Amino acid sequence: MRLWQKISLLTAAILLISMVVYGGITVYETSNYNIRQTSSAASRQVRATAYALGQSLENAATEEMSDTARKAYLQFLLRRYSSRDYMLLQDWKLAANTTNFELTGNRLEQFDSYEPVAAFQQKTGRHLMIVGQKIPLSDSKNTSYQLLLVRDISEIYNNVLTQIGMFLILGLLVNPHELPGVFPISFLCSVALIFIARPLAVFLCLLQSEYTTRDKLFISWAGFKGAVPIILATYPMMYNFPNSGYLFNLIFFLVILSVLVQGNSLPWVARKLGLYREN
Repeated sequence: MRLWQKISLLTAAILLISMVVYGGITVYETSNYNIRQTSSAASRQVRATAYALGQSLENAATEEMSDTARKAYLQFLLRRYSSRDYMLLQDWKLAANTTNFELTGNRLEQFDSYEPVAAFQQKTGRHLMIVGQKIPLSDSKNTSYQLLLVRDISEIYNNVLTQIGMFLILGLLVNPHELPGVFPISFLCSVALIFIARPLAVFLCLLQSEYTTRDKLFISWAGFKGAVPIILATYPMMYNFPNSGYLFNLIFFLVILSVLVQGNSLPWVARKLGLYREN
């Protein structure tokens, strides 16, 4: 084996290992980010709904109602001000429920706050997010109400598993010993795409826009690719097109280089262009 082939094979091995580590971290951070964003949005929704319910409960003489009338009134309020994902508790006992879940085995004391509190649990194969808080009422009320939002976020976890499975399947299509043969041309294609083709396309498309030159340079550098080009490269292999294996390996190597170089250097480029903000 020639020296350049050994260097190419070693480079391919390093890139593959880096992609596995980088991909795992990226999937993990992405799922956590999605969960945080979902929790934050749910907290804002619970806070607004709790305030609206508190205004109605403040003006209603629920203590004077019969149990049947009170439950019907609370169910009406819950449907009026909220979606189907809510539970309303009266003195920590279920008073109204618009969800498909039952209140069993939950540690309700963690929601004893006038600010939304998020909790997560797994139940019957589903991942549930519970965001709850006490409804603000005046001291003249002799009862307390708690509002819980119960939402199924299993889709976030399922998407993570789908991405992991997709990359594992794509990885099985790669033959490491074939990668050194495509490294030179793939490296040259990556350089051409990163430094010539994409910047040229971005500047032409944004020629009449209000973006500054620094903005356009950042957009040009942010064009790293993901799994879509690799998946598209599998179609010629499915139909046994000539040199489809070579094309797949070339695109696979190109995507790895683009993600590792552009993806990892994106914050550094933003700082150099003066576009980075700590917040």
